[in-house]
Amino acid sequence: MNTFTRLRHVWRTHVVAADAVLAVAVLLVVGLPRALAPPFVDPVTAAELTALAIGCAALVLRRTAPVAVLVVTTLIAAASVVVGGGIATPVGPAFVALFTVASRVTWGRAVAAALAQVGVLTLALATAGLEPWGDVQVVGLFGWCGMVTAVGIAVRAQRAVVESAEERAARAEHTREEEAARRVGEERLRIARELHDVLAHHVAVVGVQAGVAEVLMESRPDAARTALGHVQSATETALAELGDLLEVLRDAADDDAATRPAPGLANLDELVDRSRATGLLVNLHRGGAREQLPALADHAAYRIVQEGLTNAHKHGTGRAELLVEQSPVELRVRVENPDPTGAGRTGGSGYGLVGIRERVTAVGGTMRAESVAGTFVLEAYLPIRRGSG
Repeated sequence: MNTFTRLRHVWRTHVVAADAVLAVAVLLVVGLPRALAPPFVDPVTAAELTALAIGCAALVLRRTAPVAVLVVTTLIAAASVVVGGGIATPVGPAFVALFTVASRVTWGRAVAAALAQVGVLTLALATAGLEPWGDVQVVGLFGWCGMVTAVGIAVRAQRAVVESAEERAARAEHTREEEAARRVGEERLRIARELHDVLAHHVAVVGVQAGVAEVLMESRPDAARTALGHVQSATETALAELGDLLEVLRDAADDDAATRPAPGLANLDELVDRSRATGLLVNLHRGGAREQLPALADHAAYRIVQEGLTNAHKHGTGRAELLVEQSPVELRVRVENPDPTGAGRTGGSGYGLVGIRERVTAVGGTMRAESVAGTFVLEAYLPIRRGSG
């Protein structure tokens, strides 16, 4: 913070103290020249000095009660003019008070305040026996009044511009903070979804195959070893996918890592083969064209299939019907598996389906996940029109 900024902060926060310093400065600037005037200039009288001191004391409250201070200082100046019979020193504080009012109200009210002050001083000059429009000093007095008012109006306009700029800057900073918080939240959700999708499928396979191996360990050792092989394969695949995900998160500045394509329907056969290798009977039906999909829709479709097969592993009876059908405007993905107990709808944490719903919503699609007549159905429609991804 530079010196000017610190002084500005003190001026705005310590109002009374700052105005007290200003009042002393006005007293010295206006009073000393008259007190030290050369012999051929009329010396300042005690009444003038008293009126000046009272007017300067009133300036301490100029920002707290600007209109009241303007009235008091103007009346003091007028009384001094009448008593002294001419232009009086106490007019100085009245001009400072006029400037304060002009810098705080609309220009119309500022002009009205100036005219009121001019009227009071004109009446005082007439009462003192001076011709208001016939004396050069009197005309100069009115000129000073107009100049002070104009400066006050200009200061108010400049202050409004600065305050508007500061408000816009503060609003922009607040918006940036909100945007950063929103992006952080979205990134956390994205990471949570990716971790769930990477781990849940393979962990479900590990759990199922480990259970099979335990059951068959004594009666069918060969089958148990096959199941343990599936456990090892699923574990290695999960670790590999988790490593890829962590690599992207660890070094987002690495172009190769950050732009590595996410799994999509091009990896569908590999996903289905892995599920079949673990004992899940998957009937895959693909229909329509196989044109390139928008990246978000492609990745969402892959995760939908993965979640559906994961549910079939955990809650089904070892079978799943998979349909992937692509039309020119949308992609339909449907996974069905027998679910006589309804566990596919109510079992587990539910975060998988929540994540899938978020993915579908993000690309403007619709989905349903429900158990109907002993069959759990996970179905989604993803728009693939130009610009949807």
